[in-house]
Amino acid sequence: MPSKNQGTKRAAQDAGQPAKKVKMDPMVGAILEAIDLAEDLPNSCKSMLTAMVPEAFTVPADERHAYQTMFIDVVGESIRKTEEDMKSAISKEKENATTLSCKKETLVKSIEDAAKIHLDKKAVMQHHKSNLAELFRTVLENRVALSAAQHALEAASAPVAELKKEVEACHCAIQDVVTLRGELEASATEAIVSKLISLAAQLGVEETLASSLPAACAKKPADRGAFDLMVLDQFEKEVIGKAAGFQTQIQSQEANVAALAAQVETVKAKLDETTSAHHSASSLLTQAMDEEQKTCAAHSDSQAELAGFEPQFKAATDAVEEKETSLSSFQTWNVASFDVLQAKTKPVAKPVLEMEPASEEATLASEVAMPQQASV
Repeated sequence: MPSKNQGTKRAAQDAGQPAKKVKMDPMVGAILEAIDLAEDLPNSCKSMLTAMVPEAFTVPADERHAYQTMFIDVVGESIRKTEEDMKSAISKEKENATTLSCKKETLVKSIEDAAKIHLDKKAVMQHHKSNLAELFRTVLENRVALSAAQHALEAASAPVAELKKEVEACHCAIQDVVTLRGELEASATEAIVSKLISLAAQLGVEETLASSLPAACAKKPADRGAFDLMVLDQFEKEVIGKAAGFQTQIQSQEANVAALAAQVETVKAKLDETTSAHHSASSLLTQAMDEEQKTCAAHSDSQAELAGFEPQFKAATDAVEEKETSLSSFQTWNVASFDVLQAKTKPVAKPVLEMEPASEEATLASEVAMPQQASV
């Protein structure tokens, strides 16, 4: 039969009075959650069952109306069906995981076979590498020797090139002195004199001679005296002497440069010879490396296939674990909550302690005391 409280609640709602909000039992929430998990129930059925759960499951089993008991049985069938569906899904996932596990074992075996073949080819390649190593060291030593000889040649050639530039500058200066002996515009004369003074400082020409040059050149050729002509002649002789000194240094250093150049050619010829021998020896290694690369690629392909398969296998094992966890949670919480509320009993009332009847003397005393307290 329906609980006594139901009529009171319904009457309050019919009278327009707000019903007092009752805190939901967590186990009732577990049953509602189980109904929501039922995949074979349409939403309309879920809504109907959800609305009736609090009304039926909160009533003790011995006070339930027949329709409430029938409703609870319907909910129980739905929960058991959901539990069986979850078990069936786990079985399918386990079957899929087993199939994928067999495939993984096949892929692992393929990797092991490919690895063995690759190791054999790699051993052959290493043998050819050891035969080639000695020649390679010889080539390396000759390269170092050639580099050292080239650096020595460059170091010796650089000063010679600088000396040749100095000689060229002296020849230009001599030609400028010849030009200054003729008629020139004042601006052209100043430009040449400025260049000669700069060169004189660079060559270390006597400062008095260099400082006398502008005054001597500023005059027209017809107005120049003996001192002016002497300045031009002496400056020309100084420059010619400097050029001759540079030329002597060039001749002295060019012999050393020629010897170093010959040494470079000798070392280079030796390097070419050892390089040719190295190339001949490396042809066998090239063949071995080609075979090693092919077997390495086959091994890598096997590993890549397994790596690409791993996410699928992991997803299958994770799905089994996830569904088993969900089933365990469903059984320990949702199903257990249903079982508890399905068999819910009415709480046993605590016994009320009866008080002993008062004696006649005590009753009389109390009746006498009450009027006195009232007067006070």
